[in-house]
Amino acid sequence: MYGRALSHPNLGYDWRQCSECQNLLTKETNEEGYVYWPQSDDYMVEQTLEEYLTQEPFHIYYLTLSGHLPYGFESNQMSQRNQEAVASLPYSEKTKSYIAANLELEKGLTRLVNALEEAEISDHTLIVMAPDHIPYSDIDVIEELAGRSFGTDSLESLNEKSVDFDVYKNSLIMWTAGMEEGVTVDKPCCQVDILPTILNLLGADYDSRLLAGRDILSDSEPLVVFFSSSWLTDKGTYNRFTGTFTPASGVAMTDEEMKAYTERIKAIAACRFQMTSIIIENDYYRLILGL
Repeated sequence: MYGRALSHPNLGYDWRQCSECQNLLTKETNEEGYVYWPQSDDYMVEQTLEEYLTQEPFHIYYLTLSGHLPYGFESNQMSQRNQEAVASLPYSEKTKSYIAANLELEKGLTRLVNALEEAEISDHTLIVMAPDHIPYSDIDVIEELAGRSFGTDSLESLNEKSVDFDVYKNSLIMWTAGMEEGVTVDKPCCQVDILPTILNLLGADYDSRLLAGRDILSDSEPLVVFFSSSWLTDKGTYNRFTGTFTPASGVAMTDEEMKAYTERIKAIAACRFQMTSIIIENDYYRLILGL
């Protein structure tokens, strides 16, 4: 669907999935041969652990699937598997199904951490968790969990003229058993910021000009650009559809300052979209990595 069998090898990965690659993963089925949907993240971790635990250093990217829609105890096999664990939660059946499906990832993470501890490498292994989207067809699920409305029924019919941009808000988690103290970062960040943050955190030598993101732990100016070309910074939010900039709480700007700031960030956001297209269309990373 997304050409991952082509894009990920171009980024240097030995790509594995249940189809469209040479080194296939096994699909989980029941006794009658019925293929589960979604597939189990725990089963994926179980299949692949032994391939890298003894090969330090290693870098593994898991594209998780257990938490995928649809959300219902009859239509989602991962929800069925973990239904008992959520039975007493004070939510609708749909929301409980959503939580139950994601518990399968919890099992996979538990398996992974236990294996790292048994191999005595958990204290120098970094685990990074990041979402790639929210339940876009089931906004009512996150509205129930958040206890508020986000102004839209589905991201598939999203009207950003009126939507609350908090609908996109999620979490990035970095963890290692060797951590002495946790750090919370509350400034805006997005997926393109993950790689430069990790590279700097691990002391890697790289050319920052090759990456669109910024180190989250640095003092660099935060910027989140949405697919619609709307954007968010620590100073406020710009809605591309209405052409308006709304300052963040506690931020004061004159009209002149607001106009200058908006135009500057709009230009940066436009440049990001332009460079992204050039990178994809020219297979840029494959070229510079010599793959």
